[in-house]
Order: sequence, then structure tokens, then C-alpha cells
Amino acid sequence: MSASLVPVLLTGFVLMMSGCAFETDDCSCARDLWAPDVHGGDPGQGYDLPGRDTGTRPDDAVDVGPDGPGDTGPGPDAGDVPSDVPGDAPGELPDPGACAVPDPTTPFYLEVSGLPGGVEYYPEGIVSGDAVVVAVGEVQGLHIPARQVRLRMLADDSEVGIVWNLGPEIRVPVTLGQSVKVYASQRAPWWRDLVVVLWDADGIPVFFAHDGAYLEPWFDCDGRVPCPTFHVQEDTCPAVATTCGTAFHVPVFTWLGGGLLSSEAPMPLKQGQTAVNYNGTRYWVHKAYQQDQMECADYPDRWFAGAAVLAHRSDAMGCGCRVSSDCARHEVCEPVLGRCVPDRCTPLALALSGTFCSADALCDPFTGQCNLDPSELEACRTALDCSDPGTSLCHQELRACDSPGLCDRPIGGVCVHDACQVVDCDARYCSSLLQRCANCLADCDCAGEGPGMFCDVKDCRACQPDKIALTQENGGAWEFYELCANGDSASVVQASLRAIDATISCGVSGVFARCDQGQIACQGSGMDRVSERGMLDDASWGRLCALSLRDDVTRVVGGHYL
Repeated sequence: MSASLVPVLLTGFVLMMSGCAFETDDCSCARDLWAPDVHGGDPGQGYDLPGRDTGTRPDDAVDVGPDGPGDTGPGPDAGDVPSDVPGDAPGELPDPGACAVPDPTTPFYLEVSGLPGGVEYYPEGIVSGDAVVVAVGEVQGLHIPARQVRLRMLADDSEVGIVWNLGPEIRVPVTLGQSVKVYASQRAPWWRDLVVVLWDADGIPVFFAHDGAYLEPWFDCDGRVPCPTFHVQEDTCPAVATTCGTAFHVPVFTWLGGGLLSSEAPMPLKQGQTAVNYNGTRYWVHKAYQQDQMECADYPDRWFAGAAVLAHRSDAMGCGCRVSSDCARHEVCEPVLGRCVPDRCTPLALALSGTFCSADALCDPFTGQCNLDPSELEACRTALDCSDPGTSLCHQELRACDSPGLCDRPIGGVCVHDACQVVDCDARYCSSLLQRCANCLADCDCAGEGPGMFCDVKDCRACQPDKIALTQENGGAWEFYELCANGDSASVVQASLRAIDATISCGVSGVFARCDQGQIACQGSGMDRVSERGMLDDASWGRLCALSLRDDVTRVVGGHYL
């Protein structure tokens, strides 16, 4: 049977929040520059990159000479690299880990189409310049699940495609209609070396992926700064047996911003490891090795496959997260279930709900509850720190308001009651942080139920996106929508469609829809946005999808007030 989350009273001072009790105590949490990859870890919030640091940085000059027999690419041998790379941030770097390095469990797939250089399977060439995102979606027909982004280059209207599967938390954080800068370079001896970089319209790098036989940068981003860099550290562990002899699983330092920022404190990651820095950038090393004894002829003696992404600067919806920096700027991570969900403490979300947050109040981004009493919060780093670890969670995302209506400063972990331990929930998911049972938390939860399915609040709903000339991300920043419908009269169609959206008026528009002769044009203003760049909330997108399912509606398009 269905059950709502019922309040459970805890000892001490208690805050009742829509069915969950929060035991409280004062919290003062220092933030690490790097967050360990643990559920509930707090990476900090990095909406804007700080100013550039002109101080010390690692030497990322490229060694273009051969390093000995069997060396097929530029870069130093392990012995050429100092065992320690200085960082700009204070404090010791985390230990790279034990010598036992697991095999990668996630498939790594990266391809770029539209490169110049003929029709070879792996054409050699470079693409560089300004572009617009013209398509985002799944890729069919590959041996593994993959997604793609298609870009239209502004210089010549050519199209470039990026296809990837880099793990659930690594994605290309762009939306339909977004302006970006792109650099992609591919070289093909008999294997393939590929690097891809994307910057947003402000020139901030938001995505970097590399798959090639190099352990030092061999690309220059066509002179664009900042350009991502990476650098190998000498491995202190013994070489291990591989297909072609023995090899070191070398740690790799990566800088998405090229190491120009003091906040980009380097962290060495070995194969299969991932981490998030203070800025909210996630780094991941899929494979990194350097051959010790080579028994194969004409074969790369080193390799680096890895990626970095700054998802928090985008409005691109993601699926799968470990910390909130894996999600878009209007989302937070529900870490227990690993899903990006709407941040209900953003100014727009609070305004849409009619909630006012006073200065220095606390706001729960999972529920939108504001003006919580911060006087007696029980601080925690994990649930084990809570007074009742068996039925408590460590809530890492409670926000403090710097000014009325602006709650974007995490205060650290706070113990909250885990109501899902005592509630009978017949839905697919139970979330104590969201305080509800749900059949879905993100669109990916509905992918297996058919094309066009999406998550509307807590249930999967159908949609016919081929009828809708915009997306929920709303890359065009549309302010209203128009539709074309078949019917006997405007008044009859309007009365029928208002059951879905009460803001619809028919027979008074059509500038954007350009309906066919005999069709009725209608306009609706029910497009509430949860992000500053136009992202529609679930309820608004749900209305558009409900309209798309009607046989009398032929298409829905976005419009701007003129």
C-alpha cells in the first residue's frame, strides 16, 4: 500500500519539516579543497571560478623526442618526472591510494565526427572555433549505451558530433541552443589519439576528455586559454603484469583550467579513481599506465584515458551523481539514491513556490522548507556521527541565506531522521531527504518505459517530443509557447485545452507556430522556469507533454515577447 512519510519525534530540540524531524545543533565545518568520492561528501559550491593565480604551477612543456625503444609518443619516461608536483593550495595532497589498482568497471567510449581529413575510419585533423549546440540525445546502435552532442560551427556551418560514455557522473554539460567554443584534435598512427575540450560562452572550460598514447599534453587548444593540461607522477608501486609485459599504473594530475587557478589544487588519480575539487570540477582517470618491460612491437608504451567536467556552470540535466557538483546549477544531488533533483532553495524556485527566506535563515533544498531555526543543529560528516546512526542520515546540503531569497551557501552536515527506515513505501524509491515515495527521481529512471518518457515530480509520464520544438532545458530561453490544433472553432479548442493549461488562449496568436491553413493557433503562458537561463520546471514540461499526446494538437513551439 502507499504510505506518506510520517513524522517521527526525536529527543532534544526538533524541527518538524513536512513529515521528517530534524534534531539540531550548531555546525561549523571547514571545507577540504578536495572532496573524497564518498556518498554525502561535500565538495563545496563553485558557481564562479575565482581569479587566476599567477604563482607557481607545474611545468607542462611537451617533450617531443623519443625516450627509448618502444616509445611511440611524446612524453617523458616515469623517471623523468618528479615524484611531487607542487600545488598552489595549502595543505597536503591526499594519498593516491594503495598499490592494488582495480580494472576499470565503466566502459570508456569517445568519438568525434565531422573532423577534416577525408573518409578514413580515424581521420587526422583539428576542429576549433565557436559553435552552437543543435542536438543532444541518446545514440542508438552502439555496443554500449552512449550519448551525443552535435555542434554547428559558426565559421562554415559544418557539423561536429561528440559521442561519449565516460561513466554516469561524467557528461558533456551543455544544452540545446547554447553557444560554446570547441577544440578537438585527432591523430592516427595505427591506433587513435583524441582530445576534446569545450568552453562555455564566458570562456570557462566545462568539459575535457582525452584518450591517447600520451602522458603529457600534446595539444595546444589552438592557443585558447585556459587549456586543460595533465601531468604524470612517478609511480612508487611496483610494475604489474600486462598484455605486453609489465607496466606501472601511474598517477595522473589533471587541471581542467590548465593549472592557472589556485583553487585547482592538483590531486593524483590512478586508474579507476575519481574526485571532486573545491571548485566543483569532477576529475576521473579511466586508464593510465606506462610500460616497464615491453614485449610487443610497434605498440604504445603508455596511455591516458580520462575526463574532467564542470557541470555546475550548466543547465544541462544529468543522471547519476555522487555529490551536488555532478549536477547542474539548479540541482542538488540526492546522494543516497544518486540522483540529481531540483534545488528548491534557488531564488526562482522560492519565488515560484511563494516562499520568503529571511536573511541568515536556513533552507532545505530538497523540500524548499525555509526559515528553519539554526540554533541547535547536530553537526555530522557521516550518519555515524549522529546520535541515532541506525535511523538518521547526515544531510549535507542544508543552505544558509546570505540575503532574503538567496540560499546557496551550504552549512555542512546536519543529522536528520531517516523516515524510510520505518515507512511502508510501495513505490520504486523512498527518499528521506525529499520526504516522499516516488517511482522516479530523474528522467533516466523512466528510460526503460519507452521513448519520450520523463519524470514528472515523482511518476513517469509519456511525451511525444517530436511534436515539441523545444526542450525542458529550454536552450532558446522561450517565454511562452504556441501550438497548432485541429478543431471546429477556437472557442471549442480553447475550452478543451484549458483542462491541461488554464493560461491557453486560442485564435489570438500564431506568429511563431505558423499553423497550416484551417488550423487553430493557441498561446499559453504556463512556462515556469527554475533556472536563470530558461530551464522549465517539471510541471510546465509535463503540461507541454500532455498537450503533445493529444491527437488534435499537431505541434508546440516556443515564443518570445516582441
